[in-house]
Amino acid sequence: MQERPLITIVGSANQERASELGLKKVEIAQQAAKELGWAIAEANCRLLVYSTQPGFIEYYTIRGYIESGQGKPNSIQIRYPLTLEQPELPDQNSNEHLFDWRPDRSKDWEVSFYRSLQEVDGMILIGGGQSTLISGLVAMGYRKPILALASFGGCAEKVWEALSIERDLLEHRDITFMASPKWSSTSAKEGIQILLRQRQRREEEAKQLRLAELRKSANLTRHALVSATLFLVALASVPIAWGGGLPYPWLLWLLFFSPVLGGVSGATIRTVFDLRQGSLPLTTPSTITTIALGLIAGGVAGLLFISAQLTAIPAVPDVTDAVNSTALATASLQLQASQAGRLVPFAVSIGFIAGLTLDAVFRRLLSIDVVSTDGIISGSSSEA
Repeated sequence: MQERPLITIVGSANQERASELGLKKVEIAQQAAKELGWAIAEANCRLLVYSTQPGFIEYYTIRGYIESGQGKPNSIQIRYPLTLEQPELPDQNSNEHLFDWRPDRSKDWEVSFYRSLQEVDGMILIGGGQSTLISGLVAMGYRKPILALASFGGCAEKVWEALSIERDLLEHRDITFMASPKWSSTSAKEGIQILLRQRQRREEEAKQLRLAELRKSANLTRHALVSATLFLVALASVPIAWGGGLPYPWLLWLLFFSPVLGGVSGATIRTVFDLRQGSLPLTTPSTITTIALGLIAGGVAGLLFISAQLTAIPAVPDVTDAVNSTALATASLQLQASQAGRLVPFAVSIGFIAGLTLDAVFRRLLSIDVVSTDGIISGSSSEA
């Protein structure tokens, strides 16, 4: 069962900020915090707070959460340094079942505070000073859902200015809502829905990343299966060739086909090896593309090797005696068959290595100057 979302609220809207915000706006901010606490409880979310002093916004949020009457046991999580006394909360004695005390090993409340930001599922910012600004920037770094109520001023407004539709989880209407100058009876519910929609988008992004990882893993498994299967088939050609039961034409086909299988096997296992080692390609490798590259690399390398070896076998001498000619031809075919059979394991190995190092093979092929133009250039220079 998925745990209920954990929402934290950070900031301050007290009498000290009356000169900055105006007394009326301070009172509205306090009322907004209380309504947000009510809306958090109605949305079946948990609340994370750090301070219970009336000067901080959490005080009013806790009151709203409790007054909603919809809070479940252990819904209000309290983070505080173990060295400090347990905070006194509003209506604590009659609502003890709602509170979840979480003392922290650190002696400083700042450490407890910033450490917990990674765990929250949403952050509300109202007014506040430097710590509110830092909290908002940290939450943005963690890509957490944010509700920065810029209309109440303070550093929450600075966080709002830093929000971006392209980078963050927000829509244009969300950013517009946060800067709305009017706070109505429905604003708190809308604000919590904005947080939950951001959380849903974040979960969808995480889901897509997991699906991409699963697809990558499936692609990796597919490459490994293709590589293992073709390598076994290529290896099977060795005992078939050495068994001596194949006629020479079939043996020749087997000799030329085995490095192709080895090349495909080497190319696919190279892809598996690179992905396992974290060497990511520029594009996601497809099985068909990998097979095609391995086939060509193994085929070309095998062709060059086999052609050179078979060309070195002595040809049938030109004799006039028909009997001797037939005997020599038979002997030559036997020699060629024996030679071809012995070359099969080497052809498999060369094809596999070519596929495994196909990037080097293709670079080498591209660097070959098939038509030499040195004579033409030198001749043109002498005429000039």
